[in-house]
Amino acid sequence: MDLRNTNNASRLKVLADGRGLASFTAAAWAKFSQSGTPSFSAQHNCSSITDLGTGNSQVNYTNALANSDYAVVRGQGPESDFGEELMAVAETTTYVRFLNVTQANSRYDNTRCNFAAFQG
Repeated sequence: MDLRNTNNASRLKVLADGRGLASFTAAAWAKFSQSGTPSFSAQHNCSSITDLGTGNSQVNYTNALANSDYAVVRGQGPESDFGEELMAVAETTTYVRFLNVTQANSRYDNTRCNFAAFQG
């Protein structure tokens, strides 16, 4: 299905697999844990998590994004007084990579990471 505006420009495409593609929908999102064996507690268009070391995770997409020019909104729940920050450090069409670091610049596995990727 392709919904169009009055100028016949596509505004929303709904694909056969149920994904909606538009600049106002998330291309992918997830809530995940980096601790132990990384795992999702909820996700959309994310197939797996690659553990690249302490505080270093790669979330792989089920369906590749159109290009690597997209916005990543990220965050995590604080688990200590370490002053952690989850940073997106690499965005490709097939994955996004995250580092979780403390104020002391050491890496830390967090059990409450989340992100959404938006592509226009």
